[in-house]
Amino acid sequence: FFGFASGATEPLEMRLRMLQRMFAVGVGLGAGVAVHALPQPLTMYAQEIGPTLGPAGPPRSQIAVREPKTGLPFLKRSDGQVLTGTGCQASHYVWPRYAVGVYLSPEAKWELSSFLAFSPSQWTARADMFFAKLIGGPSKKTLHLQMYRGVGLDDLLQDWLAAMEVKEGEGPVKAHVLSPVRELLQAKVGDMAAGTHLTLTAENHTLQVAVNGDVVGCIDAVPEACRAVFEAYLGPGASTAGLKTSVQDGFIRWAQEA
Repeated sequence: FFGFASGATEPLEMRLRMLQRMFAVGVGLGAGVAVHALPQPLTMYAQEIGPTLGPAGPPRSQIAVREPKTGLPFLKRSDGQVLTGTGCQASHYVWPRYAVGVYLSPEAKWELSSFLAFSPSQWTARADMFFAKLIGGPSKKTLHLQMYRGVGLDDLLQDWLAAMEVKEGEGPVKAHVLSPVRELLQAKVGDMAAGTHLTLTAENHTLQVAVNGDVVGCIDAVPEACRAVFEAYLGPGASTAGLKTSVQDGFIRWAQEA
């Protein structure tokens, strides 16, 4: 499943012991302040990556890459898909809120292969066409969101509406398109604490939603909803820092590997 990986080289148990000692010093043992366990998101995160990436496994540098602004790790490959880019969604005060990774299937690479004939200068002029075809195509693709801090569901949905370039008078129409997704997220997900993983996988115009690797629901045969969710991060109005450039560059590198 998506995203529980680490880029450090030390054994996990040693790193956790070091962090616990650092945490103890930070809160002030000498002052009589109670020392607690590691914060829950980090503890949960360590439990998830421990069995997956033991000392005998392959080098972590081959398994995960980190989103630059948050440092959150993303698996390079998962569920038959390839990580093509990452980005960071920040608040109005430029504080990172969550990181986003985009995964594409080999079928999606084939659908987009016609763009490989263009030179780098031609790519600039055709970037919107590339992302429009990526967003609207039926092949499997995934948005993987990792919460850097707690994110309210209303705030997440507002990110989507803002990025969809809602113009005056269009608000109700755009909100209606997202209604099936909003209802599923309200019923099964809600507000998300730091460390939560939310994955949104579209294939043949069906959207599957998973939280921390567990599927919580699907929305079948609603192409407008699938398109709207991916448009929020890859469309003309997307504001996720660095994501579109990262996806474009990552796609070219991936295609050149074959």
